[in-house]
Amino acid sequence: MVKSVITQVQLALGAGRSSDAQALAESILTVPDALSLLGRVFTAAQKSALLVDLIWRRRDLALGNLSAAADFMRVCQALPDGQAYLADLRAWLLDARTPPLRLTHLDLSYQFVGLSDRLRLDLLLAKYKDWRGGSAAEFEASLEAQANRFEIPETYANRLYSYRSNVSLTFHPWLKELRKEEALGHLLYDLPAAMDLQKTAREQDLSFLQRFLLSVRQREIVRVEEWQRFFRTLDTRTGLFLSIFHGNYSGVVGHLFSRFLPEHYCVRFAGGWHGGVEHGRRGAALRMMKTLLQQKVVLLAPDGGQRTTSSTIRVFDVSKPISPVGAAIAFDAGSDTGWCGVRREDGRLLPYLVPGPRPLAQETCEAFIGRWCTFYAAQIEAALSSSPDNLGHIHPEWVRALSQDEIGR
Repeated sequence: MVKSVITQVQLALGAGRSSDAQALAESILTVPDALSLLGRVFTAAQKSALLVDLIWRRRDLALGNLSAAADFMRVCQALPDGQAYLADLRAWLLDARTPPLRLTHLDLSYQFVGLSDRLRLDLLLAKYKDWRGGSAAEFEASLEAQANRFEIPETYANRLYSYRSNVSLTFHPWLKELRKEEALGHLLYDLPAAMDLQKTAREQDLSFLQRFLLSVRQREIVRVEEWQRFFRTLDTRTGLFLSIFHGNYSGVVGHLFSRFLPEHYCVRFAGGWHGGVEHGRRGAALRMMKTLLQQKVVLLAPDGGQRTTSSTIRVFDVSKPISPVGAAIAFDAGSDTGWCGVRREDGRLLPYLVPGPRPLAQETCEAFIGRWCTFYAAQIEAALSSSPDNLGHIHPEWVRALSQDEIGR
């Protein structure tokens, strides 16, 4: 339906029928991602002002979620009089009479690319507008209020629920916990943006960011001394290839790994999930081998960086492409492998290690990669089927894969 309407909008704009184009656009304003598509179409036709006028007049309908507000900002940025709209948008977003915007798994601060610091700050303030996290009770109440704003894709939720290991847990309490963990995952992912935005924030905005960050630190969700002990007591006598996946608080793992083991190697993807590894594939592979031979740790999420994939794992009923490069290099280096997972205990995030396969005498590299892939898939299944409070934020690619009506066929 959306594609058909978008095509009709393009035709109407091309024929100079601006009123028809606006009417067609209005019919899909509430459809997820429609605003982003409309922005491209109206911009290409040099008619952005028509779309901005329509959205602002119907803002209660069109700007009900944070992603839509970000899309509106992008269109306004390109207009000569866009700053006036952006000032009005900020006032409207932060007005106590404006209902809190709905949230999705995509609404992380680092996803709002192409926006100025001022606009990123406005989105962060709108996202946490009602945050009251001073005491432990206020923090929990604020987190629950955030959780209630999250829209979890129905097919994704149903499939994830079917994987649960605790079959006695009924759906609605489980879903409530899943929303809460999504909210907590977002909170932790948004902290770096909040810290960075302090540099340019002024007066009331700066005061809010300082209170917001303090409220999170006071809860000690991550006890750094326990993570420091975990990382610094890893057995690296033969080198260690440590894998994670894009869920289970992987961002926390990567950040703390780099903090406590800076001389080791955390493989990062340039350009996001679909990008290549930093330093290029060959450079990254050489650095991984060197790190393992130096009896150090390589940390990698093999389920990212789709340009470098050549193996497929089966996670429940989902087929997922992954990169076996880390396993192949561990085989050549004769190194140990393992999985770094995260679990919640008493409200805190704690790391744990699951030892993985080691190369066997006379084993081929292909056979070892097969064993390692089986191990890796089993750890992801264990994470996805565990209590929701161990999941945190799941990467949009996994949400998309688990949201398909038919997968792995």
